[in-house]
Amino acid sequence: MSKLLNANFSRLFKGKFFYICAAAAFVFGLIETILNKGTIRMGDWVVHPEGALFKGSGFFFIVLTAVLVGIFVGAEHDGALRNKIIVGQKRSAILLAYSITCSAAIAMIHLLFIATVLISGLIRGGEFLLSFGEIALCELLQLLSLIELCVLYSAISLLNTHKFSGTIISLLMVFAFLAISSIISPLISSLKYSYESYFADAPIYLVEDENITTEDKIQTAILESIQDITPFGQQHQIQESFYNAYYLQYEEMTSDNYTKVPIPVEIAPFALGAIAAATAVGVLVFRKKDVK
Repeated sequence: MSKLLNANFSRLFKGKFFYICAAAAFVFGLIETILNKGTIRMGDWVVHPEGALFKGSGFFFIVLTAVLVGIFVGAEHDGALRNKIIVGQKRSAILLAYSITCSAAIAMIHLLFIATVLISGLIRGGEFLLSFGEIALCELLQLLSLIELCVLYSAISLLNTHKFSGTIISLLMVFAFLAISSIISPLISSLKYSYESYFADAPIYLVEDENITTEDKIQTAILESIQDITPFGQQHQIQESFYNAYYLQYEEMTSDNYTKVPIPVEIAPFALGAIAAATAVGVLVFRKKDVK
């Protein structure tokens, strides 16, 4: 395993594509910071650096992960993968090595994005609205979601013998996941919440429905489980929780007129379970696959 990891990381850092992805994350972080308008407080315009962390990063990193993993693993289908098997490397170790390498690469790029957003936001004179613990927990959950995708995409790219087929399939899965989340999220909201406005011109607030039926509760639980395991569902919950806490701090809203959304730590066991399942299935299928 150590030899496989050394070879993978050597190829990762010697190649240009990792640095291209890192540069894209850096530029994206700067763009998000520039577009982060901030808030008006006591007549002064105040920028909060953390406000730029989750506006578009979910979709950006899901696509970036698909492309990076697909191209990195797919490049091995030029004979390098077959050579590793010939010299006696276990197929399970090969898959694990790819998953670890790609996860580490995404973690480094993700950290670069966070640092870019927060440091550039501070340079703009920003002030943090949320605590470091809240920001760190949301970011760790997002990273865990991306690692889940790294393992899944590594298995897909390894099992497809053409260089770019893994990338294409992974990208198609991105839009399939997006479609699933786009359908499920409104269904959960319609089953679980009601919308109320306390004054004629007041905003409409999301309030948990106390009269939900048992049948609706079962449907909600099933749909929420799907959201907890799919990448866009995970990202949606993290973003919702993050900005809920963000605006609660700014607007000083109370639970009487606004439902507080807790940080969705429950997605962690779902992500870990998906990582284990993708690894197990990938190893079982890869062991029986004829590698040319």
